[in-house]
Amino acid sequence: MKQGLSAVFKFCLMVCALVLVWQAVVTVFALPRYILPAPLSVAIKLWTGHAYLFSEALVTLREIIAGFAVGALFGAGAAFLLAGFPRLGRLVWPALVVLQSFPVFVIAPMLVLWFGFGITSKIVMTTIIVFFPVASNFADGLARTDSAIVKAARLDGASHWQLLVLIRLPLAMPQLFPAFV
Repeated sequence: MKQGLSAVFKFCLMVCALVLVWQAVVTVFALPRYILPAPLSVAIKLWTGHAYLFSEALVTLREIIAGFAVGALFGAGAAFLLAGFPRLGRLVWPALVVLQSFPVFVIAPMLVLWFGFGITSKIVMTTIIVFFPVASNFADGLARTDSAIVKAARLDGASHWQLLVLIRLPLAMPQLFPAFV
């Protein structure tokens, strides 16, 4: 119990020190309010504008949840389809890897031009961010099924799709969920 209180005390002390340094920087360098506002003015704005901030936070939360759901669905679906059609996978995966290398912030202006400033462009951006880790993790899980299990299923007469749906898919689930974090 004492260690927990000590950690909380150290954290509070660190926050106070950071706020003091922040105030000192604003005071010593006489920074304009639009560059770096003082901690007290930020606290006042947070207190007086809390209803507005809360409503905007809910909008952002909706965008995040929608983009996360769409990205996870498309990522898992793409990995499953590319595992189901290996020839297509060998053709598409290199293109996906190249697309993944582009930072989403590079294509963000194009997304805003294409979809506007509304919720759609933000959902598309979040979808892109979520899609690649989900697709690559899930594809990796589908590809790394133990070869002994695959051989045993084939000996028992399992087709490619039965093997994918009944064996590889359930065994790949542990690889899918860490991509969501």
